[in-house]
Amino acid sequence: MHWKKIFLALLVLFVFSVTACVSDPAHQATEVPTTITVKTEPAKTEIVLSSGELTLQGVVRDFELISPTQVLDGPRKYLITLMLDDSQEVYVTYIAYPPTPNPRPMPSLNFEGGEINAGNYLVATGTYDEASKTLTVSETNHKIETYLSKP
Repeated sequence: MHWKKIFLALLVLFVFSVTACVSDPAHQATEVPTTITVKTEPAKTEIVLSSGELTLQGVVRDFELISPTQVLDGPRKYLITLMLDDSQEVYVTYIAYPPTPNPRPMPSLNFEGGEINAGNYLVATGTYDEASKTLTVSETNHKIETYLSKP
């Protein structure tokens, strides 16, 4: 009979200890959040460039005269480094000819502020060479336009 009292005492002790743990906030399970927030950035779509007539647009990274400057009345060749909207870097070239009695095919040039500057937004139409990553603006149906910011 003695073992029954010991068993009953252990059972009561066990029930009270379990009840104490359940009612104690430190021993209760923490709540798991039911919502998860995932931050995503929009994917950039790479522009596929192939040789032929193209219109490109992006931010001017650099603009330089690449023809010799010794001949004052000769044609001037310019090179524009352009960062496209998808972060590809390409080049735009055009030649400015001095006035002559024989008209030449001239592209349309419209520079906001009268000149091209790094940071300008540029839209150019011309003949693209995929191998050299260069758009050549040289025909009457070609154009270069610059803006202070993206239109």
